[in-house]
Amino acid sequence: MGSIYVRTPGILEKKLDDELLLIDNETDVIFNLNPLGTAVWRFLDTPRQTDEIMAVLCAAFPGVPKEKIREDISRLLGQLVDCKLLVVQKNDLNS
Repeated sequence: MGSIYVRTPGILEKKLDDELLLIDNETDVIFNLNPLGTAVWRFLDTPRQTDEIMAVLCAAFPGVPKEKIREDISRLLGQLVDCKLLVVQKNDLNS
């Protein structure tokens, strides 16, 4: 069980130096991602659970405490959901 994060369809991407802009023309939202946020966004090219994202980032950044990664991911995913750039789906395998 848990939540699955899914990209909202129709979000445009614009590369700007080492950052990525996410643009939603329907809501006029423009969201700026740093390189780590861009990596998470790219990983979400298919729907993912938080634990999957955590595992990949913990493996990629072994020197960073897991709690720090968890806090950063939680904050980023929350912001993307608040801006309606991601949709949260419940993963109820037992239903």
